[in-house]
Amino acid sequence: MKFISTVLSFAVLSFLLHAQSTKPDAKPDPFVGRWKTSHQLMVEIRANGTAEHTGNVAGVWKLVPTQTAERKYQIRWKDGLVIDSVTLEKSLKKYSARNDSGFNYTAERVGE
Repeated sequence: MKFISTVLSFAVLSFLLHAQSTKPDAKPDPFVGRWKTSHQLMVEIRANGTAEHTGNVAGVWKLVPTQTAERKYQIRWKDGLVIDSVTLEKSLKKYSARNDSGFNYTAERVGE
């Protein structure tokens, strides 16, 4: 009987530890937020992986794996018609970007 009690206790403890380790992270990616670009567009990056900028132009974004400490992203606007490569500064308050046509711009976080 003691063996069964010990096994049950272990099983419950294992379940609780697993449940804690698989909880979704409540903190959104640091790229999520509102940004004002150097060419005067307002960009909204959403936690669900979508993006939108002035003029109701829709896009999707993703984190790009990198070997450096910098956080890099890709935003695909208009179903991939325009693709921005973004580097978020360590301050998390500015980013620099270059689109696939060679246009460079910067952006600053708004509202924080």
